[in-house]
This record gives sequence, structure tokens and C-alpha cells, in this order.
Amino acid sequence: MPNSVNHFDRIFAEQIQCMTPQTALDIGAGFGKYGRILKKYYPNCQRTAIEPEAKYIETYGLNKVYSEVINKDIVNCIRDGDLDNRYFNIITCGDVLEHMFLNVALNVVNYLSYKADWIIIQFPTGLAQPGIGGVSWERHLSNLDLKDFIRYNIQYYAKVKEKDDTPTGNCFHHYMLLATGVNRGTVDPIKLGIFEDYE
Repeated sequence: MPNSVNHFDRIFAEQIQCMTPQTALDIGAGFGKYGRILKKYYPNCQRTAIEPEAKYIETYGLNKVYSEVINKDIVNCIRDGDLDNRYFNIITCGDVLEHMFLNVALNVVNYLSYKADWIIIQFPTGLAQPGIGGVSWERHLSNLDLKDFIRYNIQYYAKVKEKDDTPTGNCFHHYMLLATGVNRGTVDPIKLGIFEDYE
């Protein structure tokens, strides 16, 4: 879906206020939630969006939210070298990695770890989803879990437990995690503060 859950919006806003980003990349921007939060606190931050669905770019006015909008998916951006000579203070992957097969999603994160000081990832686990509104990109192709990111320098994570729309109300979790890129040291946990577990 072009939107995502708002459980972690406050956490994201607090994160970026500790980071004072000059540059940010939002992968799978959707309706531009992360770009709008960044614009509110850091209007001079150079915000780049990658969004493969052209109708989202027009419908949600992404060209007014971001300094640059790339109408591709992240896998093709990497393949075509669009990010080869670029580096960002923050990269956000908000509800996007589950739309890739697991090996592809983890390869993307591995590549991005060389491209940013901080990577902020939000994803569901245990949530099946077909294409929505005729948009095939919206299918969930992998069931990510926190353990899939254990090799990265995770600074903290938060999670919330939810139920889906099925009659049985199957439970699933939503996670947000903060990891540092390979060229960045650890983030001062006192500066970031303590974020609660929402379960």
C-alpha cells in the first residue's frame, strides 16, 4: 500500500532530530511519509525518493516533497548504477523489503550498508498480502524477521503486535530498526534515548 502503519512515526521523528541529516534517501516512498517528516524538521535536507509506481508519484505529489524522485525500483537502481557515486546520511526502507524475495531484500540491505551513515528499516513479519489496487509491487514476497538483520550493527529496534483483516485475526508483528552503515561508528545510545517495545 502507498501508506504504512504510523506506530513508529514519533520514533522516526525523534531519530532524525538526533542526526541532523543533510541528505536522505527514501526507498519505496509511497505517499511520502518519511519525506514529509524530514521536510518538517529539516527543510534544507536534500531528500531523494525511489518509487517504482508512477501513479503514486503523481497522486501524492512526491515531486513537491522530495528534491529528486527516481521512478524505478531499488533493484534496478542498483543494477543501473544510479547510486554508485552517492552517499546519504539516512536511508529509509519503510515497508518495502517484504515486497522482494528474501535473498533480494537482504542483498539490497547489504548494498545500502555502504551507502549511508544510518539505515532505518520498517517491515512486517507473518503478514501475507496480495497485490492491491492492481499494483503488483504491493505483493508480499518474503517473510522477514529481525534475525535476518543480525549481521548488521543494529542500534535498537521496536515492535508492535497487530492482527490482520482475516476472520480469524491472525497475529503479526511490525518492526522498526536502526542500523549503522559500515563506514559509521555506533550511535550514542544516550543521545538517541530509549525507545519502548510496543508489544
